[in-house]
Amino acid sequence: MKRTQSLEMSLGDYCEFEMYFRQDLATALFVEAENIDVLFVKSMGEDAVIVSFRFVPAVSIRTYNTKWATEKANDLSLLVRDTS
Repeated sequence: MKRTQSLEMSLGDYCEFEMYFRQDLATALFVEAENIDVLFVKSMGEDAVIVSFRFVPAVSIRTYNTKWATEKANDLSLLVRDTS
């Protein structure tokens, strides 16, 4: 079952953060937000959180595309690399 944006927004601040996190990450990696599954968000202070998430590739009946998920993790690693 797909969650709609209106449903996510009605569930409060946590779900609003999750929705924007998924949208931003999906946009940066050129994937659908449905391909990102937020497992939990943990507060680490007033302006900091840790987000645990996973990439969920499209699944066929016979295969799970681990190569796709690995590529997206590598792409994300390159985007957040500290070049200083």
